[in-house]
Amino acid sequence: MYHIDELISLVKHAATRLLFIETASTSAVGELARRLSTETILPEAVPIYVIDGEPDGTYSWTFGKFKTPPILQLTGKGERVVSRGRLVVPQDQPIILLIEQFELLSPEDQRAFAHLADGEGGEYALAKGSLVIAVVSRGGMGRVESGSLNRGMVFGLDRA
Repeated sequence: MYHIDELISLVKHAATRLLFIETASTSAVGELARRLSTETILPEAVPIYVIDGEPDGTYSWTFGKFKTPPILQLTGKGERVVSRGRLVVPQDQPIILLIEQFELLSPEDQRAFAHLADGEGGEYALAKGSLVIAVVSRGGMGRVESGSLNRGMVFGLDRA
């Protein structure tokens, strides 16, 4: 188990941009995200976006809902072209994506969200310097898809 100060120090030097945090305290993870936003990624704070892995939660997002569909675009020459889909969060600047109850997402969604940070997301990848924090309830790490776990670092977080 780590305290927030210890985790921030470890993340500053980590090569991965995907963290799995096992904890019983969502408030501690919120504090961790706020501190990482201001202390590690860029000189200025980066925005934090929070989604819920609970399938019936108010702020629940499957990966399919997290991306926008392609749309027709009319060019200045009057031609119609298909604009590619993108994410509902900015992809042109670093962000922190905090996913609560990550273990409740389907294995396919877990892998898709992991790809946002590991460089394999293609057109759906987050900007360089972004961080994905996958919050897993205490005892729930066994429900996280193994291929996703292999792409990040796993930590336990104390309340303090």
